[in-house]
Amino acid sequence: MRIKYTIIIWLVVIIAIIGLIPQTRNLMLSNLLIRSKEVKREPADTSKTPYNAVGRLIIPGGVCTATLVDSHLIITASHCVIKDKEFVRPENITFQLERNGQFEDKAIGKYMLASQEFLDFGFPAIAKDYAFIYLDNPVPIESEYPRVAQKSPEIQAKIIQAGYGPDKHDKLFADDGCTLQELENTKYGKLARTNCLIVPGDSGGPIFEMRKNVWFLVGINTALMGNKQIMEAFAIPAENYVKEFWVFKEKMQNAPD
Repeated sequence: MRIKYTIIIWLVVIIAIIGLIPQTRNLMLSNLLIRSKEVKREPADTSKTPYNAVGRLIIPGGVCTATLVDSHLIITASHCVIKDKEFVRPENITFQLERNGQFEDKAIGKYMLASQEFLDFGFPAIAKDYAFIYLDNPVPIESEYPRVAQKSPEIQAKIIQAGYGPDKHDKLFADDGCTLQELENTKYGKLARTNCLIVPGDSGGPIFEMRKNVWFLVGINTALMGNKQIMEAFAIPAENYVKEFWVFKEKMQNAPD
């Protein structure tokens, strides 16, 4: 299928990019992401759901995006928390929520669970590109937190993606007109192809779907693959990590202060 063919082509290219610049490593798979069709990213209203749960992730050497799924828990991409072939210490990671144009709520990482397989194998294990971070302080929002989906959306289902782009790291932008295009099985789990417009800084950002008036986190942005004529965005489906998430959440409820 096309996804397998595309992965083979871009494997060598992305591995070469990863080793060049430290800043590139932190954003590695989502750099230069663009949707092939004409579309505009619009500023997101962070006072409304689901955008009020999307925050900026400050990491050594770069910026990513993360989603608050509980008062102390965020989900992002594993490649966002890797530097110099090691995981960044959670206390060196800052999560910030934008409110009224200001980043009023900030929390520091306390505990983290990121994919060892992704660290060890890199791009071939892209389906493991996810990380959970437990924050040192609770970050409340004025709504229910997005739920982590157990099942992926149907093909052609309407989805929303959001992230902090390279030109305005202080403003959340979203693409609310995209759809899930394909789900591919890989050795390490499923990989979702979307037609969402994603740019640098969107790494780790959410893919949302509304189900029965409830917002679900159905995936996280990870990579762009393709060629100069056709660029396609890829995401890690939540079904890849939902079981690990619940185990991590339960452990954190019993973690020492």
